[in-house]
Amino acid sequence: MDENKNKLELLARRKEIMERRLRQRGLGDRVERIVQPLARAIDRVAGTNIQGCGGCKKRREALNKAFPLN
Repeated sequence: MDENKNKLELLARRKEIMERRLRQRGLGDRVERIVQPLARAIDRVAGTNIQGCGGCKKRREALNKAFPLN
C-alpha cells in the first residue's frame, strides 16, 4: 500500500509542476516565483508590505511582454 501511495504522491507532484509551467507566460513569471518568497520574508521581518506595492505585478507583466516563453 505504501508503494502505491508514494506513486500517487509522485504523480500529483509531477502534475503540479506541469500545471505551473503551463501557467508561466514569460520571464516575469519565473522571476516572480523566485522573488515572492523573498518579499514575504522581508515583510515578516521588517513589517513592510513589499508584496502589496504593485511594482511586482508591473515588472512581471513587462518582463513577460519583453521575454515571452512561447
